[in-house]
Amino acid sequence: MTFLGYEEKRSRFETLARTHTLRHAYLFFGDEGVGKKTFAFMFANFLESGVFATPERPLIDSTVFSPNEKGVIGIDEMRTLKKFLFQKPFVSPKRFAIIDQSECLTEEAASALLKIVEEPPSYALLIFVAQNTESFFSPLLSRFTKEYFPRLSDVEVEEILKKNYDVSEKRAKEIAAQCFGRLGRAIHQIEKKKEKKKEEETIQDMIERRIVELRAKDRITHSKKLSWLLDRLTLVKRYNVNPKLQSKGVQYIIDKKHE
Repeated sequence: MTFLGYEEKRSRFETLARTHTLRHAYLFFGDEGVGKKTFAFMFANFLESGVFATPERPLIDSTVFSPNEKGVIGIDEMRTLKKFLFQKPFVSPKRFAIIDQSECLTEEAASALLKIVEEPPSYALLIFVAQNTESFFSPLLSRFTKEYFPRLSDVEVEEILKKNYDVSEKRAKEIAAQCFGRLGRAIHQIEKKKEKKKEEETIQDMIERRIVELRAKDRITHSKKLSWLLDRLTLVKRYNVNPKLQSKGVQYIIDKKHE
């Protein structure tokens, strides 16, 4: 997916990269779901591939740190971060680290980060993602270049959904009205629906493949199984069934030794 929100920011960051004038530490802040982390990932992809879009493969010179199971980003994560940043990049001009929900940094981790931010390698780039700036360790906060991400207008959200997600104008208006300018929330609604559809299509593909296999082996011998699978295929297409349960049922029938 190419980025269609925050066009001015995208153009400015591309220019900073091309002119080698990027700062080494940025704070992307704004409300939850406005696209801060997505923008960071797309920029990381731009540095590696020259395309400002969602990465289609794992990035080589980029990594992300998020809160652990205790809901914090601690000193151990920062030791890993330091080790990552001090390795030279392979394909990108930068070793790119995203610290998501960076309000969750412990005081010890923030202190360790301060030393890294004060004296980073020339090829290091850190993007801190947060909803606000109030809870940050003040000495660390003062060393960030701050980038605010406001909520988008309903019209902007509608255009992004129509152009990037093939959503009808009516549906785009409905989603935009519900997400209150939070693009991430709008995309989540669409992706959730697509994932559900993908799962249903996957179980259809599985049943169809099994039918082809049994027909190739012996249509007459496996007639009962084939009849059951054809009925199941009709059920899956027609109704909103649970893909996992259907998959288990199909496997059970296929594994049965007797008709």
